Amino acid sequence: MLCSIARFIYNFKQKHPKKDAVVIDYGLASIMLPTVLMGSFLGVLVNVAFPPVLLQLILTLLLTFITLQSGFKARQIYNKENMQKKGIKPEKEQRVIHAQIS
Repeated sequence: MLCSIARFIYNFKQKHPKKDAVVIDYGLASIMLPTVLMGSFLGVLVNVAFPPVLLQLILTLLLTFITLQSGFKARQIYNKENMQKKGIKPEKEQRVIHAQIS
């Protein structure tokens, strides 16, 4: 926590190198802070209400879902990049181009 506070103080007035703005995006922070606080509050309530075995099962299922979702997205990006290297346009782009021509 001390490192985060020190970093915040260090970056408080520091300017962004490419924009006319400060480095810290306070708009994003003001949106995320309430959701993080509410998530923490609900997490504490769920932790107290459910037995440890059910919590472990829920967290395992969540981790499995997130892992699969990340894997599918990584595969999609990998395939798209390989198609771009070969000079082939992805199917979605071909359909959009074909629809625009018709």
